[in-house]
Amino acid sequence: MQYKILTKRTWGIAIVLFIITLIAVYFKMRGAPDSVALRYNVIIGVNEIGNKYELLKIPLTGLLIGGVNYALTRLQKFDQSLLPFLAALVAALVNAFLLIAVLFLFRVN
Repeated sequence: MQYKILTKRTWGIAIVLFIITLIAVYFKMRGAPDSVALRYNVIIGVNEIGNKYELLKIPLTGLLIGGVNYALTRLQKFDQSLLPFLAALVAALVNAFLLIAVLFLFRVN
């Protein structure tokens, strides 16, 4: 029973992190020029430049991973509560890493 409560909270955290990442990308896109840095390497520097609308791929990746994890937890046939919690935790961690990546990428632009 304890994992079910944690699972719901973790899915909520994943959704909130996705929304924050999407809002951050939207505000960055509004004031950005048409071409922005999409990828940054510590050794080389900026190694991919593209259209500012390609920044939307970052939060959409988190949404896709979260959606796949949610679908897989709903399709499971056995009754375990640890696996849905782990799927929610992975979705939240991916969205957190993507938010951190967006924030670091904004420092480059």
